[in-house]
Amino acid sequence: MFIGVFASVFSFFFDDTIVIPTLQVKNQLARHFLHQQAAESNSDIVIKAKNGQLIYSIDYYDYTAEVLNGISIVEQDSRGEFVSLVRSQRAKWTGEYWDLVNPIIYYWENDGLLRTRLLPPTDIYREEPDMFRRHAVKAEELSALQVRLLVKDLKTTGLPHIEAQADFYHRFSFATVSLIVMILSISMGGKFKKNILLMSLLASLSAAVVFYVIEMITMMMAKLGYIPTVIGAWFPVVIFITLGLLLLKGAKT
Repeated sequence: MFIGVFASVFSFFFDDTIVIPTLQVKNQLARHFLHQQAAESNSDIVIKAKNGQLIYSIDYYDYTAEVLNGISIVEQDSRGEFVSLVRSQRAKWTGEYWDLVNPIIYYWENDGLLRTRLLPPTDIYREEPDMFRRHAVKAEELSALQVRLLVKDLKTTGLPHIEAQADFYHRFSFATVSLIVMILSISMGGKFKKNILLMSLLASLSAAVVFYVIEMITMMMAKLGYIPTVIGAWFPVVIFITLGLLLLKGAKT
C-alpha cells in the first residue's frame, strides 16, 4: 500500500521531468539516424489573428530569411463582414512589423463597386514570425505548462489544437495510473484462495491491458474530435477508480 501511494505521488510530481526528456532524446536520435531535418519553413498557411478580424493566407514562409511569399490578408469587422483584401508578392520581417512589397488593397466603395489602389507603406501587420512557422516540436516533448501555452497559441491562430489539448489533459490523467494500481491491488489481494501469486499477477495484467486499450480508444476518439478531450483523457481513470472502490468495499482485510 505504501509503495502504491509513493508511486502515485512520485508519478504526479515527476512525470514531466522524467518522461519528457526521454521522449526528446528518442526523437532526436530517430531524426539523427534517419538523417531527418526539423523543417521550420511552411507552405499553404492560413492563420487567424486579432480575434479573427485578420486572416492571413500565405503561399510560403521562409523561416531562415523571415520572408512571406504570396500574401493575401483579409480584414473583417467585428460582425465578420468583409472590409478589405490586401495582396502582396512578398513581405520581410523588420523586427517589429511585416514590410509588404508593393501591396494592393481591394475594398468596397460607397457606390457598391470593388476598387483597388496601391497601399502606402504601413506597419500595422505585427504578427510574430513564429505564427507562420511549422511547429515541428511535438506536444509530447513539452512540459504540461508549455503544452497549455501551445494550445492557447493554436487556438489564437485558428490552427488545429484538439490533439495538443488531448495530450495536455492526458498528462494529468496518466499520473493517476499508480493510484489505480494501488486501489486494484488492495481490493483484489484477498479475492483468491489458491495460487494467490499467479492469480494476482494474471488479474493485474488483465486489468492493465483493459485499461490501456480503453485509454487508447478514448484518446484516439478525442484527438479525432468525436468526444471532448477531457472525457477522452479521464474516462478510463474514472471507470477504473470506481471499479476499484467497489471491489475495495467488499475486500477482505
